[in-house]
This record gives sequence, structure tokens and C-alpha cells, in this order.
Amino acid sequence: MPAGSAEPASLARAAGGSLWTIGWRFASRGLGIISIAILARLLKPSDFGIIALGAGLAQSLDHLTHLGTEDALIRARDPAPLWDTGFTLSLARALLIAALLLLLALPAARFFGDRRITVVMVALAIGAVFDGATNIGPVEWRRTLRFDLDVRLQLAPRLLGIAVNIAAALILHSYLALVAGMLVQRAAQCAASWLMHPMRPRLSLAAWRSLAPVSLWSWLTALAMLVRQRGPILLVGGLAGTGAAGLFSVAAEIAAMPTTELLEPTTRAVYPALASGPAAGASRTWLRVAAVAAIVTLPGGVGIALVAHPLVRLGFGSGWEAAVPALQILALAGGASTFGLLGLTQFLAEGRLQTIFAITAVAAAARVVLLALLIPGAGIIGAGAAVAGSVVLEDLLTIRIALGGTDGSLRGLVTALWRPALGAAAMALAVWPTLHLVTAPLPALLAGIAAGMAAYAATLSLAWLAAGKPRAAETDFLALFHRHA
Repeated sequence: MPAGSAEPASLARAAGGSLWTIGWRFASRGLGIISIAILARLLKPSDFGIIALGAGLAQSLDHLTHLGTEDALIRARDPAPLWDTGFTLSLARALLIAALLLLLALPAARFFGDRRITVVMVALAIGAVFDGATNIGPVEWRRTLRFDLDVRLQLAPRLLGIAVNIAAALILHSYLALVAGMLVQRAAQCAASWLMHPMRPRLSLAAWRSLAPVSLWSWLTALAMLVRQRGPILLVGGLAGTGAAGLFSVAAEIAAMPTTELLEPTTRAVYPALASGPAAGASRTWLRVAAVAAIVTLPGGVGIALVAHPLVRLGFGSGWEAAVPALQILALAGGASTFGLLGLTQFLAEGRLQTIFAITAVAAAARVVLLALLIPGAGIIGAGAAVAGSVVLEDLLTIRIALGGTDGSLRGLVTALWRPALGAAAMALAVWPTLHLVTAPLPALLAGIAAGMAAYAATLSLAWLAAGKPRAAETDFLALFHRHA
């Protein structure tokens, strides 16, 4: 993976785009953490749990009706004939989701034993309509790697939704505050898409035959993803109650930060570049990008696991301590998922949708089995272990297939990982005694972060220098930093 090899111009632009999206996600997540920290003191875990359960059902329907329209538009060499059909399919899909949510509202309330979920699902149905009515034009920004415009589209709705969340919670002290914030954000997102992009799509199904084959495999994959992603929260809620579901949902959201704030923005930016670039170089690009991302995501997952106790105590107060063990397990698994997630992105860019479906289906089946075995006896800790086990399995399958089809090797993977892994181990050795010396939540959190970052950066740098400063992930990381500093 020499850093000096010719790099496609689109990949260089994707690197800049990833910085825009990562920066936005960090800002958004920071605002979200502040919001949750405030809301956790005004609302009960069951309030979060009821929203998580309703959202889980809504996202389940989202996966069940997934068509992969946006991905197909990005991959298309000439998307001009597809825009109107893409918009029409998205709107029809949203109306179907809304209708199903309304039909399932009362049965869901009976199943979970909580009438509040009826209100949540009605609100989610309204939100689905807003999503379907959103202008499809901004997808063109992703095709052309204009991620700065994509970030600006999301900024105002996000801020408005958080403001409504907090204001409503101060007034209502109820789960309805979360409902209000969600609806306002989705309505604002829809309005902003039409105000910011000039495209005015029409209702048409003229190009449906061009999208049908892609939609079939995307739909099958979405079914598997539905089980994989929504299974934990639904099974925890059904087997352990809404309070446990609230604890697990918060733990999962915090643990996923290295993935949601670093990896997902990176894949969002790299995918259009891989889809438009030559297939021969895609596999090398995958390993190269993943190696750079691992420099940040691996210590991110380990770091969250190490500081979980002071983080939860400071951010959420009393009543949330039971989320810590699940948070630690999930964070460790999430931090190690870099190569797997970027491998799936490579397959998507190459149009290998059958491969994605096979990997996702195996991982989903394993997750359901593990959840059914572990939740009854171990609660949310068992759920965390089940999710972590299935994540590891999915990553191993993805890496094996990706390496098997490229001129890379296991040696290249180990070369990319051993220095960040050594740095993460040094981080653990530095943070563990620090947290035993400092016990107050805020000082402990700050001291742990400082000790961990210093130990990781020093160990990674020394290991790279000792190896003779090879042209590897560290070289790419420094080049990326200097290019966009």
C-alpha cells in the first residue's frame, strides 16, 4: 500500500469530503451528547426506551421496504433519466411505511405493554411522510463529491430539532419532548432540501426497469440488515422491558461513536469515488483507506470502553450505571470494525450486492441466535456480548472475501493494524491506573482522555519511527492532515 502510488483525483476529493462529513458528524454528535445529558436529567430511562422501541419498528419497516435508489443513482453512469423515478419510488415507499406504522401502532402497544408507543408510532408515520417528500436532488451533491453542501443541508434542521427537544422536555418532562424534536427536525430537513437544491423532480415511473434489479438485491440485503440492526433493541425490550431497552439503546449509541462519527462519514465520502473509479484499483483503495481509518477508530473504541464509568456518571447521572458493561463490550467491538465496514463499501461500489447479502444474512442469523441465548440469563450485558460476537463474525467474513479477491494479503492487513493495536494497548495501560487515582467523574474523564491520547500517540509514533518510517497508513494520515490543515 505505498503512499506514493498514483491516487485518483476523485479519491483525493473524497478525502476532503470525508473531513467535511466527519467534522459535521462530530459537531452533530457533540450537540447530541449535550442534548442527551440534559434530557437524561429531565426524563426517565423508560422515556428513551419507548422512543427506541418505536424507532426500532419504524427502522424495521424502512429496511423491509429498502430499494437502494440513492446508491443506484450514485453508481449510474448517466442518472438523468432516473431522477424522477427515484423520487417517485422514494415517496411511494414512505407512504407505505407511514400506513404500516399506523396499522401496527395498537398491536405494538399491546405487545410491549405500553400505550405510549401508539403516540410514538403515529408521530413516526408523519415523520416518514416528511422523509419521502424530501427532494432527491441533494443526492447529486454526493455524486459530485460536494459534501460541504450536504453538511449545510443538515445543519439547521439538526440544531432546530435539539432546541425543540430541550425546550419541550423542560415544559413537559415527558417522552413527548423527544417526539416533538424528531418531527420538527424531519420537517425542517424536508423543507431545506427544496430550498437549497434547484431540482424539481416529477412523479414518474418511466425508468423503473433500470432500477428493479438493483432494488431486488438491495431489498434482500435490507431484510438481513433489519434483523441485524434492530433485533437487539426489540429483543431486549420484549424480554427485559422498556427500561432495559432504554439503557441498551444509550449504551449502543455511545459505543457506536467511532463507527457513526468516523467510519460512516468516510464510507459516505469514499463510496462515490470507488463507484466512479476503475475497478482494478478499488481493492487497493479499500485496504489503504481502512488502514488510515483504523489509526483513529481502533483507539476510539478502546478509549470509550476505558472511560465508560466516568462518562456515564458525568453525562447521564444516577440510574444509568447499569449501561456501563454493555457499553464497554459494544465499544470494543465497534472500534475493531473498520476493515469490515469499508470492505462492504467496496463490494457496494463494485455492484457485488449478492456478496453483501450473503455476509449480512449470516451475521444476522448469528446475532439472533446469540441474543436469544444470552439475554434471558444476562440481560443487556448478554445482548452486548451477542452483538459483539456477530460483529466480529461479519468483519472476519468481509475481510476474508475482500482479501481473497485482491492482490493484497493477510500480511498487508497485519502490517496496517499492528502499530495502532500496540498504541491501543499502551493507552489501556495508561488509562487504567489513572482512573484508579482520580475518582470524581469530570476529573477522571479528562485525565483518562489525556493519558490515553498521549500514550497512544507516543507509542504509535515511536513504533513507526522504529520501523524506519515506512510508506504506510501513518504516511497517508500525515499527508491528509497537511493537505487539509
